Parts: sequence; structure tokens; C-alpha cells
Amino acid sequence: MVIRRELVENAVATSVGTALFRMTGDGCMKAVDESARWRVLLLAGSGTELLPGHHFALKGLPSEPAPVDVELWTRFEDQGLTDLIPRELIFQIDLTSDGIDEALAYAGAAASGLAAVLSSAVNAFVPVPEPFLAFQSGAELTTREFWQREVGLQEGIPKIGRRLDEGLLGQLLQSFLASPESARLSRAIGQYHAALQYWNTRGQAFALAHAYMALEALAPAAERAQREALGFESREDHAQHRGIDVTRSNWIEMLLARVRRDVICQGDIDTYDAARRASDGLEHGSIALSEYRANANLHARKLLDYVRAGVLNLLVLEAETRAGLLSKKLVDTSPLWIEMRGHLIGQVMDPEGMGEPPNSFPFMEWRVSLDDVKRVEDDRLEVSPRIELTMHFAEGVQFVPAEHRLGFGLNSAAAFNVRWGMQDTAEESEDPSGRD
Repeated sequence: MVIRRELVENAVATSVGTALFRMTGDGCMKAVDESARWRVLLLAGSGTELLPGHHFALKGLPSEPAPVDVELWTRFEDQGLTDLIPRELIFQIDLTSDGIDEALAYAGAAASGLAAVLSSAVNAFVPVPEPFLAFQSGAELTTREFWQREVGLQEGIPKIGRRLDEGLLGQLLQSFLASPESARLSRAIGQYHAALQYWNTRGQAFALAHAYMALEALAPAAERAQREALGFESREDHAQHRGIDVTRSNWIEMLLARVRRDVICQGDIDTYDAARRASDGLEHGSIALSEYRANANLHARKLLDYVRAGVLNLLVLEAETRAGLLSKKLVDTSPLWIEMRGHLIGQVMDPEGMGEPPNSFPFMEWRVSLDDVKRVEDDRLEVSPRIELTMHFAEGVQFVPAEHRLGFGLNSAAAFNVRWGMQDTAEESEDPSGRD
């Protein structure tokens, strides 16, 4: 994280533009040459979206080595359907720099820090943005240096994500940037961002590891807040209040452990102890990976919830804002997948001869296109995909479908309203991944 809390009054949707002066190495100010102004555009593989026509602007966002101006919007694809198809999130960074390579590096650092805060706001993983275009943006230049790289744009079924609430994000950023604990919060939010990257059916073990690191990063700030709330002047007083012997050499770590368990994890001893043992076991190689994964499957979700609530509890937020942020439950942003189950009939006596040569095994090739995309109530997206299957079977082998399923990953099936455009409808799945 590179976002800093200086110049917070300019950070959220104010009219203050990019600085007209830059600090030199000797501490003096000099006017910015128009050729030093750059605009960098970066793409993030969604996780969140703004509605068509919506832009989110940040003027003078604190960053290193100087504040930057940021504008966010979603790229939409027009396929002639009822509504536009949401694709990548675009970060536009305006900054000053001595050259294009420096501009790319500074813009990437600012965008990655902002992506972590965005992820915390929507509680869904927003990938680290990748720069794809940059050019000199100063006024009245006769030539402009330009750079672009090839990127693969999204296609097919839109990715899972959560719509960005600009109001909640603005208040979250203001409070974060103004907080005296912003450095600690940055570390915790960075680890939480990494945990969200692994919030899927395959990655819960890594999600737990990063969530516990976020818990450790948050503990000193949470201890200071608790000490102040309880009216204690020193850590020793706080430790003694919690029954800790301050004559012991490790009393500070014992105090922080107690804060992690009783304050951030809200007294949930089972979740905290399981996560701590799993983290220690993974770090020191004293726990079997199968046992660690089992712990992660049981406790990662709760620990992530505690960490995010712990971050929000350290920020000065209006009750309505805090409640709005806390209401956003974890989202698994991994792609949806479709399954078909049925029976192979016909010339199937030889299990080695059912495939279309040169393959010995039978398989189906999937092609997914979109019949329609439209906005429904609460701006939710209704997607009507068309699935075409090419059967690579040996002559005389046929497939008779029995049921169709849609995989939601770790998301609740209740969040999706699935209707199959065929007579055989999907049955409710008991798969813990949340399939339906």
C-alpha cells in the first residue's frame, strides 16, 4: 500500500487539481513543466463495477512521490443486447513524472493501493490493475510520448462482482486517509486484499494465511484504541487489566494476542485458536498440509469477517456507513462454471474406444455466447447465455443428459436466480462449494 494520509482534504471529489508545483531535491518548489504531465490507464479484471455513465473521481489522492488524480469507470461492451455488458474496471491516473517508465511505476503503485481499499469496500477481490496505455498529457505540446501494451480483454459471461457504492467508498477513503493509524491499517488492508484473491474453493488455505497476517498487523492499532477507550495511560495498565503478568518477558506479545482474540475476533476462542495454531504450524512446518487445509475450510470465512470488521471499527465512520459496509458479505469472484451429468449409450462396451480419434476418451467441447444481458431490479444483471456443445465421441456413442448444474464457488446459491432454458432443470446441490 502506498496511499498516505497527507492532503486528506483534497482526497475525495474536491475541486483541487493536480499540484502545479513539484518539490526538488533541495526542498525548493519549482513550476511543473507541461511535458512532465502524464496520463496512465490501467485495467483491473473487475470484482466490482460502476454503472454505465458513472465515474468516481479522486483529486489529489496522496501517493508517493506526489499526489495523483484518479478516475474510475467500468468498460462496457455493446453487443446489441438489451443492456451493455460490464467488463474491466479502468483506472485513469494523472500525475507528474520525469519520464514514461517512472510514470508507469508511480501510477501502478497508486492504483494497486487503491485496488486494495476498493476490495475492502466491496468485500470482493479487485485484481491489481495492469497498465496498458500512457501518454504525455500536458497542455499545448506539439508532440507527445505515447506507450501501449497488448492486453487480453474480457469476453463471454460477465465476471462475478459487486456494484461499487461510490458514497460508501468516498467515506471509507476519507476516514482511512485521516486516521492516525493509517500505516497499520494499510498493512492490514493489504493482507486482506491478498486473502480475498484466494477466496475460492481452491485457495482457502492461502486466504487463512493472509487473514491471520492481517490480524497480526491490526493488533497494535486495536490495542491502542482499546487502551484509550478503557482510559489507561500505558500498555502495562492495559495488560494488567487483562490479567497479564507484566514481569514476564513476553507480556507485550501476550497483550497483543489477547487483543487479537478478545477484541478483533470478538471473543471467538475456537476460531482464533484454530487460526493461530494453523498459522504457527504452517510457518514452522509442524502441521500436515491436509490438516491446515481442513482448518482453513472451517475457519477462514469467520476470520476474514473479523479482520474486516476490525479495520472498520478503527475508522471514524457514521453508523449508517459502517452498517452499509459491514452488510457486504464475502464474494468469491472466480468464474461461474456449468456442469452436465448424464449417461453414455450406444457403442460403449469398450471403455478405451469411446472417444473420437485420436483420443481414446469421450469429451464435449463448450462454446458459450450471450443471447441477452439486461438490468433488473436493484441494478442486478440478468444474463442469458447460450451453450453449444460439440461431442467428440466415437461413432455410435451418444450422450443422454440427466441434469445441469451451475457452479457458484463459495458464494451462496441464494444470491443467484437460475432458470434453465430446457425441460430438465437443475436440482439443488449438496456440494459445499455452493453449486445449484
